[in-house]
Amino acid sequence: MELRKWIHVMSFIAFDIETGPLPLTRLKEIHPGFDRSSIQHPGEFDPSSVKCGNIGGPTSEKGLAKIAEARAAHEKEVANFQSSVKQAEATYWLGIESKAALSAASGVVLAIGYKSESANVIEHFDETGEHAMLSRFWTKFEQLRKQDRQLVGFNSREFDVPFLAQRSIVNGIRPPRTLLQNDRYLDKTFVDLRDKWSFGSKPANSLDLICKACGLPGKPDGVSGAHFSELYRNPETRQEALDYLANDLEITFQLAEMLIG
Repeated sequence: MELRKWIHVMSFIAFDIETGPLPLTRLKEIHPGFDRSSIQHPGEFDPSSVKCGNIGGPTSEKGLAKIAEARAAHEKEVANFQSSVKQAEATYWLGIESKAALSAASGVVLAIGYKSESANVIEHFDETGEHAMLSRFWTKFEQLRKQDRQLVGFNSREFDVPFLAQRSIVNGIRPPRTLLQNDRYLDKTFVDLRDKWSFGSKPANSLDLICKACGLPGKPDGVSGAHFSELYRNPETRQEALDYLANDLEITFQLAEMLIG
């Protein structure tokens, strides 16, 4: 993509990224395995553990029946132990997978979108691959920096930019040395609308809420960033995922016009 396409009158370009979890096989290589000892085996049945004092003792008819019932329940628990362990292990990995997209160590960049006054461009994983997306992002950053223009996102200081930089390291790409000032602060090319909206307070509101409060369209009902990976990786719903990102770009751009335009 030719970068001169992005040279417009407006001094900023809105950007947004969408992420997803790495394949489960890779997550299992990165994360500690499931601790099977965390699920306690029922052990041997102990008849003395069955309380029968109020029904005539363990040798009474009712006591013997209660012990037999407890023994049967214990045998069932023993028989189901392995399936319980498997279920617990599956739940363990499902929990890791559900949060994996939030970390660059366990997630992958699925799409990066850009919006200017006259162009709306979305690059995505299956079209270009993560390495190419990341390389082009830093090329755009460097050119816009030289033009004294800005890359504007929402929650980009805490999530988008660090995620992109960390995934770049994983992909063997060195982020530009100009990215950080004094090894701490993001270059002024990056503007986070969440910070702009907070006016020095602790950022708290979502993009959807802020846009709606300002009379702008919000996010589509029933869809959030948490759904992106599932929608994107299904060929039948991929366009829905890309449309979701396009909408995020549009409302981010409109909010930027209000806050910094």
